[in-house]
Amino acid sequence: MTEKVPGDVEGGSRGRESQGLRSLNIGLANCFSIRNKIFSVTEMMIENNLDVLGLTETWLKGDEEAVGAELSEIGFNLVSAARKGKRGGGVAFLLRSNIKYSRCKTQTLSFECLEIFVKGTVGLRLAVVYRTGNNHDQFITEFEEKKKYSALIPLL
Repeated sequence: MTEKVPGDVEGGSRGRESQGLRSLNIGLANCFSIRNKIFSVTEMMIENNLDVLGLTETWLKGDEEAVGAELSEIGFNLVSAARKGKRGGGVAFLLRSNIKYSRCKTQTLSFECLEIFVKGTVGLRLAVVYRTGNNHDQFITEFEEKKKYSALIPLL
C-alpha cells in the first residue's frame, strides 16, 4: 500500500515538487524478517519511488545496528522498535537518507507502535502499528486513546 502525502525532504534529487508542495511517497509492508530481505525491501522502495516505508514483523533482536549500517551504506536509514520478550514481531521505518526526522516517544500495551516526526516546512507525524494476539477489545480502547492524544505527545 502506498500513498503520496505532503511533507518535506532535504535537498538533492529526491525532493519532488507538485504545484509548489513537496511530497513524500509512503508505503507499508509486512516483511516477515528484514534481515534476509534487505535487497528486496530496498528494491521495492526504489521501484515504487518510495521515500518512507513502514515495516511490520521485522524480527530484529539486538541486530538493528548491523542491519541499519548495511542500509545506511546504500542510502537508507532504519528506525526500529523490536518486540520485547517474545520472538518475531517488531516494527520499523525505512527512510531515504535525505529525509529529516525525529523519533517520537510512545508507549503501548496491546500493540506494537513506532512513531516518527518527519521534519520540514509541513511537519508530518507517522506511526506504524502492529496488533498481536487476541486482545481486540484492549487494542481498540488503547488505540482510540492514542489517536485522541497523539497530537499532545511531546516530540523528542
